[in-house]
Amino acid sequence: MAYAKAEREALTRLQNSMHRLLNTAKAGNRGFSPEERTSYDRMIVDHSKLELQIKQVEAGNNRGPAIAEGGYLLDFPETLHH
Repeated sequence: MAYAKAEREALTRLQNSMHRLLNTAKAGNRGFSPEERTSYDRMIVDHSKLELQIKQVEAGNNRGPAIAEGGYLLDFPETLHH
């Protein structure tokens, strides 16, 4: 379950990044800039992928360690280090 824990932590960091971006635009009483929109759209995709990955890993954990160990990591460096 350590893998799913790491992915859940990554999901939390991603959600925090999404909230920060939304709050920045809201505080400025404006919509997203083109760069912010691109970044936010990428975050939405990464969020969906992470949620699916967590479900797959946790389902695999219920079937046995051999299946659970076959997971993969997403590449979303802008969210891994926040």
